[in-house]
Amino acid sequence: MLVEMLKDSDEDVVIAAIKSLDEIEYAEARPHLIEQLGDEDLDVVTVTACALAELGDESARGMTVERILRDFAQGDVSDRVEDVKRLRRLHARKELAGILESDASLAVREEARDALARLED
Repeated sequence: MLVEMLKDSDEDVVIAAIKSLDEIEYAEARPHLIEQLGDEDLDVVTVTACALAELGDESARGMTVERILRDFAQGDVSDRVEDVKRLRRLHARKELAGILESDASLAVREEARDALARLED
């Protein structure tokens, strides 16, 4: 049933299903999770990459970080803040440090600083 929920049109339902599959460590869902990496919604993709990492597959992290950084380069301040949150979920310290040092927006830099601090805890 959870695997079927991955095809739902509501991204919140999909994210809840991914998190549930992650919590129960359902390794058989791996091929279905990999399909979610192509989703348009970056939150779905980020949660999927994290779930796959928990299942022992780290390969999606790098690809997802790159996709988030492409989105970051094109986004306004609020989009970039959301991208920083996604990078934190993926433990992308190097990328967060780069944003902290170079982004023009104080709000984005503060979010990057907070993200790095949370990763240190």
